[in-house]
Formats: sequence, C-alpha cells, structure tokens
Amino acid sequence: LGKFVCFAHSWAWFGIALSSRVGQGFTTWLSYLAIEPYARRYWPHTLISWSRLLHGRVRDPSVGRDSLIGCLAGSSFVLLSYLLEAAPQNWTGTDAAPPQLPGMPDVLRGGLHIVAVALDAFWKGIWFPNMFFLLFLLFRITFKRNWAAVIAFVLVWGVTFGTDYSSSWVSWFWSFGAALLLAAVQIRFGLLALVLMFVSTYLITFFPATLDRSAWWFSSGMIGPVLVLVLASYGCWVSMASKPLFKDEILAK
Repeated sequence: LGKFVCFAHSWAWFGIALSSRVGQGFTTWLSYLAIEPYARRYWPHTLISWSRLLHGRVRDPSVGRDSLIGCLAGSSFVLLSYLLEAAPQNWTGTDAAPPQLPGMPDVLRGGLHIVAVALDAFWKGIWFPNMFFLLFLLFRITFKRNWAAVIAFVLVWGVTFGTDYSSSWVSWFWSFGAALLLAAVQIRFGLLALVLMFVSTYLITFFPATLDRSAWWFSSGMIGPVLVLVLASYGCWVSMASKPLFKDEILAK
C-alpha cells in the first residue's frame, strides 16, 4: 500500500508539472504568433537571427553574434545583481541578510536533478523573453514611436524591479539600469539575444557556483557557468564566419 501511495503521489506531481509546462508552452506559442507580424513590420531586424536558428542555420554568423551578445548581457546582469547585494548597507538601506548558498537546492542532489534544472533554465529563458517582447511591442503600437516605447518600458520595469529592493538611490539606479539593458538588447539585437540573456542569467543563478575547489558542491555548481561559457564560445566562433580568431600578420605578408 505504501508503494502504491508513493507511486500515485509521484504521478500526481508529474501531471501537475506536465500541465503547467503545456500551458506555458501554449501561452508562449500564442504570444509568438501575436508578436511576429508586428515585429516584422516595426523591427524586422529583431527576428532575423531567431528565424535563421529555427530554420536550422546554427552556423549563421548573425546567430553566433546574437548568442554571444545575449550571454554577455546575461552575465553582466547577474554581476550587477551580485554587486548590488554586496554593496554596503548604508548605500542600499537594507538589513543584512543571513549567509546562504545561492542557486537551486535540487542541483545538489546530482544526476537527473541537474539535467532538470538546466532544462528549466532554458525553458524559462524562452518563456519570459516572449512576455517582455510582447509588452514592448504593445508599447510600440500604443505610443507609435520607438523612443516612447523605450521610455514606457524602462519606467514600468524599473519601478517593478525597484519594488523588490529598498528605496535607496543605488537600488533604483540598478533597477532602471536593468530595465534599460533589457530594452537595449531586444531593440538592438533582437529576440535571440534576449532569449540567451535570460538563459545565461538562469544558468548562472540556478547553479551555486564557487571557486573554492574544496567545496563539496564545486563540480555541480560550476555546470551552469560552464554551459554559459560554452554557449558564448560557440557564438564567438560562429560569428567569425570560419575566419581565424588570431591572424599572424608576419606570415600573412
């Protein structure tokens, strides 16, 4: 009886997780259908690398460039967040938080749990950018100008991010800076760069990375940053369009 209860409980959780992901996938599909026609009209350059990736052109230079930009933007976003948390308390106006291990606890269980967390980072990295991109597009349709859409987007998300922290000037500066970074990535480089930005952010924050090789979670925690490094390296290599990264000027003569 106990085994049957455990089996039924596991399948119940599996059904809940599956229905949640199916619902989010359907929402993502609908949002992309809503985005694409208007994005091709207002910002056709934002879908070039994304469309080429969906068509299997994984070695296209534009795909590599936007992937590299996305990884760099995501890493910068995480670095700024850590700097905000490490700032002196009299700057941010927050109380000291107890030290805790960053990341998701499931990573420390190893095996398939690491795979699940990594896949969750990729899934959320695809789902959330579509919502951001859709909101940006709604602002563009409403205000008729790119600059007005950018201002509205930065104001909305700057205030939203700022409510998670105190009302100090450092926290608000970070909040509006993060919102401006999101706007710059999606309007300048497009959807693929925005997706890789979120994927990189989640991969770094989900895994408790540490440089202390004596820590027992060192190997598990470094998987996320290593995956980001692999994505960035691949993007750098593809963006070079088969050209050598370093050129010997002496031999070239």
